Amino acid sequence: METLFINNLQKFVNADSRNNQTSTAPCTSAIDHYKYYQFCLIPALLITMAFAATKKRRNILLNMFSGRPGLIYPMDSLTRSSTISYACAFGATAILVYRIVLDQTYAIEYKGAGAVKSFIVIASMFIYGMVFFPVFGSLALKTVFSFGLGTAYVWMMIAIDIFKLAECQVDPKYRVLLVLRGLPSLLCLLYLSISMPIRMVTAFKQGKYFFWDEVEEGEENSMEDIRDSYSGHHVAKLFRKPVLKLPPEGLKQRVANLVIGLFHRFVYQRQRGFRYPSKMISVMFVALIVIYTMTLEIMALFPPMIQLYGEDLLYQMDNTIASSPAANESSDDTDLRKALYFGYRVLGILRVCLIVSTVLATVSSLFNVLHTLSSYRQNLYALYRGDHSHIPPASAYSNASHCVNSIKYAGFQVGYIIWSYVLQGLILFLLTFVLAIVILLIMNDVNKWIILLLELLWPVVLTAVIVALVQLLLAKYFFLQGRGVYLALNNRSFYFNFTYFMFFYNIFLGLVSCLLRILKAMFLGIVFLSRLDNSTLPRRFEFIDPGFKAYVGYMQIEAAHTHPVVIIFTRVMMLGLQHKRERVRAQEGKLNAEGTTQLNEAKEGATQLNAAKEGVTQLNAAKEGATQLNGSHCASNEMQLKTREKSVQRDDDVIIQVSVSERVYKSEEERRRREAARFNWHVMYTLLHNPDIRVMRKGYLQMLRQARLFGVHIAVSDRQADINFDKLQQDITDAREKYNPTAKKSKDKAYDDDAHNDDVTETEMVDVEAGKGDVKKTSVVVLTKTWTHDELDVSVTEITHC
Repeated sequence: METLFINNLQKFVNADSRNNQTSTAPCTSAIDHYKYYQFCLIPALLITMAFAATKKRRNILLNMFSGRPGLIYPMDSLTRSSTISYACAFGATAILVYRIVLDQTYAIEYKGAGAVKSFIVIASMFIYGMVFFPVFGSLALKTVFSFGLGTAYVWMMIAIDIFKLAECQVDPKYRVLLVLRGLPSLLCLLYLSISMPIRMVTAFKQGKYFFWDEVEEGEENSMEDIRDSYSGHHVAKLFRKPVLKLPPEGLKQRVANLVIGLFHRFVYQRQRGFRYPSKMISVMFVALIVIYTMTLEIMALFPPMIQLYGEDLLYQMDNTIASSPAANESSDDTDLRKALYFGYRVLGILRVCLIVSTVLATVSSLFNVLHTLSSYRQNLYALYRGDHSHIPPASAYSNASHCVNSIKYAGFQVGYIIWSYVLQGLILFLLTFVLAIVILLIMNDVNKWIILLLELLWPVVLTAVIVALVQLLLAKYFFLQGRGVYLALNNRSFYFNFTYFMFFYNIFLGLVSCLLRILKAMFLGIVFLSRLDNSTLPRRFEFIDPGFKAYVGYMQIEAAHTHPVVIIFTRVMMLGLQHKRERVRAQEGKLNAEGTTQLNEAKEGATQLNAAKEGVTQLNAAKEGATQLNGSHCASNEMQLKTREKSVQRDDDVIIQVSVSERVYKSEEERRRREAARFNWHVMYTLLHNPDIRVMRKGYLQMLRQARLFGVHIAVSDRQADINFDKLQQDITDAREKYNPTAKKSKDKAYDDDAHNDDVTETEMVDVEAGKGDVKKTSVVVLTKTWTHDELDVSVTEITHC
């Protein structure tokens, strides 16, 4: 591709008719594009297989080959780590993306039937992706082995790119253009060739040599790691009070704040602590590199070509006719000189318009990329808050649709940015060219048509402006009350008359307004074509906008998997469960240690008891001549001694177990009381500072159901948390007593009198209407509540009649 760019530059130089030198031969690259990517598949596949051998499978054939090899992925689309490295990895593919989009160059050379070309395109995409897969895989695995192979692979690619830049013998200025054209890709590979060895040393220090670790770095489940994580900082920021900004003082500070505010609103606003996902940064980086390459090629090829044609036109004019008119010159020569000179000036205008339009389109694309990043952050925060004013809720489309659209987003975003750049450049070129031609005609005294056009349009424009101002002044000071403060009509008779007569004038004004609406829609559609965060269609027709649907799907997937509050809550719960398991293990170990100690003490006591028994046996042997009565008496004493030994041993074990269990129970019960008190304090603190949450608690929802059941009126308010809960509970109690007062009295009496604690029944009747039109169904629902020995039994009977 580098040789193609150089050959195009040399064609313009060789086409110069004023150049009498020998034309330069075209440059032929020693590295064929098709063979290069096809042969690169060999090391790419070998490296990928080596990477797969370092990872285990999760579900399939776990016992075969020790669970290896496993499936590796090039990049975690939801990660916010290694953003620069992933962006550079994608940046290395930017030139390839540019060649695929504009030159339609694929990995397989094919010139056959068009029906097979679609399969060639699909195969080429897999080949291109596989060639760059080792670079992404090494960044994803994060081991010494992966970084080592990835470094060697990147060094091979950067060596080949440098060889392509230096293989052709060209003019020094063309060499500079060639280097500038490939500079982004070269810098990306250079960054990877330096950062990967550094990461390899870091992985070596961490002990990550060969095998992939499923636990991401920085995701250790401890409270310090949770606080220091990106999600932890975000959640901690939510609990801080926002800093109030003082209004600016002085004219200079006001002007500066106004300019900064406009830049933040229309371009970009940085927010400290926010971290973009690697996928978003990589996509925008690739798009900017492609825009940079297109701008460089346009500025390097077309303006010099136009200038060359203009100089050649002057050269031809000097050779055919004189540059200045002669005294006896014919009218044909004079007209020819004017036509040639006019053509020369038109070529100069084309060159200037091309440069201006290209620069403006590039700046517009840069601003759109920056504003897209700012809008992404704003929309993501809105989804975190549950605000769906801009992004439709997840229920608007199916989950499968969101997943598919999320996959499409990256490619769609790059394609939309490229198309937006091209269309904006064309539109700006036409506008600037038309404006320049008008100025050129005025400079050549061709201005009668402009005067006629102004004479035709200025009365219409002036009348429309005057009528618009009159309507605004009348509406503010005559038709509305309080000088427009209140939306309440005043002087209605005059208002009705004015509306009637303006009806006929607004018909003519509506014709012009319709044309302006079309022009505005075209202008905004072209300007914001690359902005997938804003649909070019109305809100009701957003579902047929594929770009906006891709953005919505990506945002929904991103919000569902990266919500900081959900992540921190899950990690805190996992940390609590981990601490609970450790505490249980510690208690079990403590019990085992104490039980072992007491058992050893019991064994020592049993040993002493056995020694005493041996002494008793020797004493009995010495008294062999004693009487039978004495022998019987000794045997009886020995049995009592054994029984006492067993009972003492059993009692000691029971006492030991009971004492240990009581200590553990008391400590566990105290811990639970402390945790419950702390939890209740947190709930109370949260409700005091966030009263709107009260309406979502279980008690309030139960009160609402009771209020609807007994017909208690609840005032409709935008802030339901302002409702007096105590008064509402009292109203529900009064309504219950009013509904069936005898049942309450008998229920209270039944509770007070234990001797006559018979069944107490409370009956309630509720009318429910259903149906449409003249046909109504009224259902009488009878609720029978029976209290029997402090137990509630509810039966429902429904009687339906029309």
